[in-house]
Amino acid sequence: MDNKLMTWMDAGRAVKMKYKLFTLRRRVAALCESARGHESNGTPPGSPVYARLYEEARALVTQYGEAAQVFPEILEAKLPALCELQRLSEIVTPVSPTKKAFSMALVAILASAAIGLLVGLGSGIAHWMVRLLGG
Repeated sequence: MDNKLMTWMDAGRAVKMKYKLFTLRRRVAALCESARGHESNGTPPGSPVYARLYEEARALVTQYGEAAQVFPEILEAKLPALCELQRLSEIVTPVSPTKKAFSMALVAILASAAIGLLVGLGSGIAHWMVRLLGG
């Protein structure tokens, strides 16, 4: 009799956890919708608004994870809206035009040197081929 009682209790706990997971998904989706609203109004990524929304979502995930005895990383994988909030909360540092121009110039110099090296190597091989084969 105790075994059946225990299984009913486990079933009740499972249903309760499913409902809490549904509630968590709904709350995180609502936070994500709020972030999308801010984004459509022109709020730039990395704004404190997104950081607060992400912190609130993380707190909800941690709270559920402790109650359900699930690692937060597993829940993050199951909640793509949380990843979107994290992406918006991160500060994006733009590349300065000076660094970009310097990088492009360096690539151009290295590419021209590599092309010159390959042409010289090819002509050297052709020269030796002609000498070896007798031309």
